[in-house]
Amino acid sequence: MRRASRIRANFLMVLAGLWLLIFTTSGAAQTQQKVLVWSDHPVGSHHERTRPPHQIFKQLDAIEIQNINVGGKPIAIGEPFSADEDWLRDLTFRVKNVSDKELTGIQITLILPELEKPIQLPYVSGCRHDKNQPCITPGVEVELRMPPIKLYDWVKSEVATQTELRKITKATIYHVLLSLPGDITWSSGCVKTNDPKNTCSDHTH
Repeated sequence: MRRASRIRANFLMVLAGLWLLIFTTSGAAQTQQKVLVWSDHPVGSHHERTRPPHQIFKQLDAIEIQNINVGGKPIAIGEPFSADEDWLRDLTFRVKNVSDKELTGIQITLILPELEKPIQLPYVSGCRHDKNQPCITPGVEVELRMPPIKLYDWVKSEVATQTELRKITKATIYHVLLSLPGDITWSSGCVKTNDPKNTCSDHTH
């Protein structure tokens, strides 16, 4: 009896270990390390020339990134974090208008450098992008999200033509665009940030 009990106990321990291994492996497959980075060659760092009403800056100081979240959890630019394969859908930017001008729209565009043919992913807010939203007056904070209308479905289908979505672990901040009344636009590859961890690279200096 004692021997049978020991055999049964050992069997249950092995079975529990197998379940733990399966659960851990499954969790690791679903959650991977991701990272959001600034571009090595941001827009505005190459003395680009533009004509009114469009202006390019080395850094946009009219807005300030307050925080960045993925699935409601804060992340820092350049620091790896854990997330599932839908992290790009769940990514949000909290941005404040620190200028004395009204903005009709803010757009942060990302690219996916791991793709052979990178695609652009916009995260937006403001009355220019959604007529149901108010324009962004001085001092106001807004949340930038990927537009909900089928855009993420398009992202997934485009990625699928080149690789698996779960293999996308990196996104680069490619371009930031501010829209003002009168069809005026300001753009840059760098933006003022509230958290020093998120500061754009020295290309701005």
